[in-house]
Parts: sequence; C-alpha cells; structure tokens
Amino acid sequence: MWPLLILAITSPTVSSYAQNDAFLEKLRSQNQFLVSFQARFAQTKKSPILEDDLLSSGMLYFKKDRNIRWEQQKPVAHILILNQDSMYEYRADVTASKRPISGTFRQFQNLITNVVNGTFIRESYHSAEVWKQGDLIHYRITDPKGKMKKLIREIELTFDRESAFLMQLRFIDRSEQQIKIVFTEHQINHLENSLFAIPDE
Repeated sequence: MWPLLILAITSPTVSSYAQNDAFLEKLRSQNQFLVSFQARFAQTKKSPILEDDLLSSGMLYFKKDRNIRWEQQKPVAHILILNQDSMYEYRADVTASKRPISGTFRQFQNLITNVVNGTFIRESYHSAEVWKQGDLIHYRITDPKGKMKKLIREIELTFDRESAFLMQLRFIDRSEQQIKIVFTEHQINHLENSLFAIPDE
C-alpha cells in the first residue's frame, strides 16, 4: 500500500522549514476545525526486486481523531481501516483480519494524522528542506526520528499553497523501495463513523 519515485530537484530557494513555517501555521489554522476529508489516490511503487512498477488507485478517508480508511479499488480490492488502537484489513484474495495496530501501519497512521495537524515535522522528524514551485510548496524530510527512522530514509510532501491540500506523498524506505502517492478530488466533509467501524469477526 505504500508508493513513489525519487526526483532530484534542485532549486536556489530551498531552505530550512523554520524560515518558511508560515505555511505550516496556515495548515494548522485551516485544519483546526476540520472534522473529516476524503481524496482519491493513485499510487506507484518501484522496487529493486521488481521489473515493473506496481500501480494502484482508490480512496483515502480520514476523520479526527486518527481514523483512517484506505480503500484500494484497483487492481484488487484492499481495504485497511485504522482507528485508535485497532486495525482491520481485507483483501479480495486473502482472509480478512482484525488486530492491534503496529509497525508500518502505526507509522502510516501517525504520518497522515500529523500532516492533517500540520505537525509532521515537529512530531516526527528532526529536519526538513522546503521550497516553493509555482502554486505548490514542497517539504523534503531526510532525518526521521524514532521508529520511523527504521522504516523510512526520505519523505517528500507536496501541498497546494492556496488550499493547503496534500497533493503528493513520496518516500524511499530502507530497502530502497520507492513510492509515490498522488491525491486528487479532495473533499472536506462530515464522514459517518460507520465508514471507520471495524467489523466483528
């Protein structure tokens, strides 16, 4: 479920995030009263052990606090629901499972939550570079802290400067797997709790 492609981007405007945290303040301010949102995603995964890229697409749903539904629709149905402490995973070709959140899934939950809260640097990382490119603003994080450090070598987040929507998430994990997730069709709304309910087994 994780995706990307690393891009060597050079820009004379790259600087530390501390000099450009006006955008993070805007993100925190705009999302202060956000209840929930949804967005369509398209994911590309590259791996040193795979000849071809792995492509997938579907919907991401988020509701405060820390409720996530990742609903892959293509190439195969794959639903992942994360709430405070539990997760539910369903694949069309695998038996559904319910279990405590741990490892990669917990880190994914933390990352999405911190992006929404505008605290993705302060809470999860030591340092970041930031640069503007037209209507977009990019944050590249190369020194993750804590448990994330064991999983991820580099993350890049791209936001729309006007709407503050997350447009793209790119990262490289420690196995050199490269992932890119592009988000479109963002909607801020009031999603029903039932969308994040974990089915009884």
